[in-house]
Amino acid sequence: MNFHDYKTIEQRLNDTDIYTLIADCDTILAENPTEFMRLLRLALSLSAHVLEKDKSALAHQLAGRLYHHVDKNADIKAFVDGIIPPKNSLYPISNGYDLLIPAGRNILTGHEKEVKGAIELRDGRILSWSADETLRIWSNGGLPLAILRGHEDEVGGAIELQDGNILSWAYDYYFTCNDVTLRLWGHDGKPLATFIGHTDDIYGALELDNGKIVSWSYDKTLRLWEKDGTHTIILTGRNYGVKNVIKLHDGRLLSWGDNFSVWNADGTLLSTFDCPKDGVKKEIHNGRLLSWSCDNFSVWDVDGTLLSTIDHPTPINMMGGLIQLRDGRILSWQYDNTFWIWDLDNISARTLLIQNESIASLIELRDGRFLSSGDKIRLWKPDGTFIKTFDRCKHSLSGIKELRDGRILASDVYDNVLQVWDIDGTDLITLVGHEGGINGKMELSDGRILSWSRDNTLRLWDSHRR
Repeated sequence: MNFHDYKTIEQRLNDTDIYTLIADCDTILAENPTEFMRLLRLALSLSAHVLEKDKSALAHQLAGRLYHHVDKNADIKAFVDGIIPPKNSLYPISNGYDLLIPAGRNILTGHEKEVKGAIELRDGRILSWSADETLRIWSNGGLPLAILRGHEDEVGGAIELQDGNILSWAYDYYFTCNDVTLRLWGHDGKPLATFIGHTDDIYGALELDNGKIVSWSYDKTLRLWEKDGTHTIILTGRNYGVKNVIKLHDGRLLSWGDNFSVWNADGTLLSTFDCPKDGVKKEIHNGRLLSWSCDNFSVWDVDGTLLSTIDHPTPINMMGGLIQLRDGRILSWQYDNTFWIWDLDNISARTLLIQNESIASLIELRDGRFLSSGDKIRLWKPDGTFIKTFDRCKHSLSGIKELRDGRILASDVYDNVLQVWDIDGTDLITLVGHEGGINGKMELSDGRILSWSRDNTLRLWDSHRR
């Protein structure tokens, strides 16, 4: 499909709808991420609230939003030149104002306490939740659409279900247990059901392939719910609450608190086996399970058979000091700031380095190299060979992420800013605006950056603009 031709886009919109058109752009971007398609997709997203009601406004919307870029991108110029201007239409003068960055809408204000989290919904809208006990729905351009009221404690998290409805749960950070419910909301934010049954803090929830919902809590239970809020208790723990649940590749569930438990999706308990109470768990390749504590990590099969336990030479950093690389190896880092790469098939390891500053996080890049962040950012080859240090990045950067175009996004815990930079360390862009610590950030499907903060706001950024 040639979206460089306006008539093709117009016909596609008339045959379907604006959200199908945006999805088409996403497909094209995944195969060929050009700047033209990124800008076109962004213009369509910001026009969605108009075009879902009036498809005839397409020419006005695209010409107006893209006109600022005609002198910068030849493909955009050819595209805009190909739009037949509607009679009596007015386009903006070239005054430096970019309609892809709507005035006053890059700051999403309304929450009365710090924003705890946010996700992008499948239709491009944004869902956020806060310590002010509410969730809010925003348009793709940052316009407030709905306030979801009902929780009586901080909102701990939320997910979008397969049918487009929203599920949220409360989390009491102050141990008052005013609200131990999950709540179901419609696509438009209207309340549909309240799930009552847990008696202590809810840690999380997920939707199963069969449409049921499983939630887990500090009250030592997992509960399996129907969409009408009825439930069955499927696990009672021993000493600790159920800390997390993941869905395995075969559809079964793995839960843990002070032990492992494996379940069928219908709630049938298959196996339970001991593991370190402070261990973190995940599924690794070949269906094996990995757990780790401060001193060692272990590999299990899903039936609970212990395959191997590896004593770690030094304490593992329990703030997240172990990841699986794409080739199946395990990379770990320690409180003494030593890196190790482990081959689990041969139970062997090699030390990568010892550095003199703390390590906050580590990610593997799509090309197999990886970045470590601490007092400085360092780049490494897949075999652990040191490449370079990025001295231009200030202070201690945490939560480093790789964007779809290969650039790096990081937040600075001291200056309340975000930074975007090329993997060679050049073209550093600093995104300034938050007035409190940054609680989280993500890349939206149209390439913009969404961040949220303890200053009670969310912000939208064009990561290509200084």
